[in-house]
Order: sequence, then structure tokens, then C-alpha cells
Amino acid sequence: MTNEEKEELRKKALFLTNTAYLLADMAHTCVFYADDKLNHLGKCFEKGEKMRFKKAAKLTKEAFKAVKEITEPLYNITDVDNACIDSDYLLEVIQLVINRTDETEESKTAMLEYIKKLPQIEHIEV
Repeated sequence: MTNEEKEELRKKALFLTNTAYLLADMAHTCVFYADDKLNHLGKCFEKGEKMRFKKAAKLTKEAFKAVKEITEPLYNITDVDNACIDSDYLLEVIQLVINRTDETEESKTAMLEYIKKLPQIEHIEV
């Protein structure tokens, strides 16, 4: 394997690890905010339902921590939180895509085609 091929694989690994980090952070954020919104509505949860939310929050936080532990050595930095793309921004983008795309294949394809027309920043095949 050439050095160029190794560098390309390293970039792809970093991209995928960064994606996993962001998804774990977004999952935790979504569970936390969903629980918070439902509590503000005054919903009286059954004990079992409240425990499921707490379990989901715990598991997403553990997933985030596990991915962060993988990401830190790959980036060779200690402050991964500030080095990775802002997960709040990415969550907003995903929510906008979901909000503006219906369930039809045509709608989904149109959204993907629109996004693909934007200029590519990283030269990584996705």
C-alpha cells in the first residue's frame, strides 16, 4: 500500500470517527431535550416510561464517551469537543432536512441531489 493510499484511508477513518462522535452527541442531546420538553408539558410519566428515558439518556451518553475515547488518539488531541464539527450545527441541519423532506422517494432523492450540488469541502468519497 502506498503512502498516498494510507493517507486516504486515514482521512476516511477520521471522517467516519468524527461522524460517529457527532451522531452519539446528537442522540444524547435529542433524548435529553425530548425528556425536558415532555416534562415542561406536565406529562406525568409512568415509572416505567420515565426509567426508559433515563436509560436512553445514559446509553447515549455512554456511546458518546466511548466514541470520544476512540476519537482522541486518532486526532492526537485532548480537546476533541472543540476539534470536531459542531454537533449542534449538524443536528440543526438534520432536523431541517427531516422537516423539509416527506416520506416519498422523490422527495428524498431531490434533497440528496440538492445537497450533492453543494461544493465538496473534504476530498473524501461519501
